[in-house]
This record gives sequence, C-alpha cells and structure tokens, in this order.
Amino acid sequence: MNIKDKAIGLLERRITKTALVLATRSWAANSFYEVDLHVPDADFDKQGVQHMKCRVNQLTYRDYTIAMWDTETRTCTLFVDATHAGPGAAWVKYLKKNDTLSYLNVESHGYNNPANNKLLLLGDQSAVGHFLALQQLAAPGAYIEGAIVIPRVAHRTEFNAYYPDLNLHTLSAEDGSTQALARWMEYRGIDNDMVFLAGNVHMVTALRQQLRVMGYGSKQIDAQGFWR
Repeated sequence: MNIKDKAIGLLERRITKTALVLATRSWAANSFYEVDLHVPDADFDKQGVQHMKCRVNQLTYRDYTIAMWDTETRTCTLFVDATHAGPGAAWVKYLKKNDTLSYLNVESHGYNNPANNKLLLLGDQSAVGHFLALQQLAAPGAYIEGAIVIPRVAHRTEFNAYYPDLNLHTLSAEDGSTQALARWMEYRGIDNDMVFLAGNVHMVTALRQQLRVMGYGSKQIDAQGFWR
C-alpha cells in the first residue's frame, strides 16, 4: 500500500461508521443478495424510507435501502442487486458473516410515508428492498398491490416464495422493464390512493408520465430512480 492509499484509508476511517455483518444470503446464480446487519449508531425511528451509503471500494459508495429493521436490536436487512456489473455487485459477493461494513450515513428518501389505504407499487428488481420498507411503514390494514420486473425465472420463484405478502405480480423482462410494466398498467383503472415507483431512472420517468396520462395527480405519485 502506497502513501496515498494509506492517507485515503485514514481519511475514510475518520468519516465512516461501521456495522457488523450478521448474515448474507444469495438467491439463485449468486446475483441477488440479502445482507443482515447490526448498526449500533443507526436511528431507525426516523420517518420515511431510509438508505445506507455503503463503502464498496476505496472512495466509492453506493446507496442501499434499509428494507427491514428492528429499532430495539438496531438490526436491519439490505437487498443488493448484483445482476448489473459494478463495484457494488463485486463488493457484496465477498461479504460474509462477522465482516465489518463501513458506511457514511443513514438518510431518508424523499418519499412520503405510505399512510394511505390502497397502495400501488411498480418497479424492477432493484426495488425489492424499497418495497419491503414501504410495506413496513404502511398504515395498519393498508392494501398493497402492484408489479415488479424480475428477469430470472429462478428469482421470480424465490421472490414469490419469500415475500408473498407484498402481493406483487412478477413480470419477465423480455421486452424491457418499462414495456412490461406499461402493458401491465394499460387496463387498470384509477383506484389507488398512492403509487410508488422505484428502479431504473429512465423506466421510472416513463411510467410516471403514463400514470399522469391515466389521470393520477402529481401528489399521488412518489418516484425514486436508483440506477441508469
């Protein structure tokens, strides 16, 4: 390690906090991961969906949604989509139990809290964690429905088995995520209080426009783009 790398390492240790990896689980083909963490410095009582800015390489950070959490034990689960090549995908494949995870902070997304009674969730596989967070924040008795694009058949099977309570239709990505979700929406009426979009930025933008054409107001749509 040269002097520059040592200096960078020292700086990062000063500005980052740490979490303990309690467990990791990979879905089929080792391309989608669940990571359980103990985060002693986190405040999970904040309102809204939160994300953790994780160090995945030197001076390289990626945001991952805190999908499920327990405020008393200060534990949570992150979902990491490793189907797309990048530093985050490379990093998560080597995480293991008892590793130390470095992160900059935990912040809330700009989403409104899902306090309404009937919620529509639309997104791609990178939104799995986000949708689970919305489910945990939803008002008691809220009805959740929607669709999510998951390219791999094995992952669709796993998602349906692990999280049936989300009540989301799983769609293939043969024609692209935007087209798949657009077709699913075509024959729907305007019967949801709120719509939450999450995933690829271009997909989210296109679907938001379609929802506006369908008659949803801007205050009824919360959109979050994760990647391009």
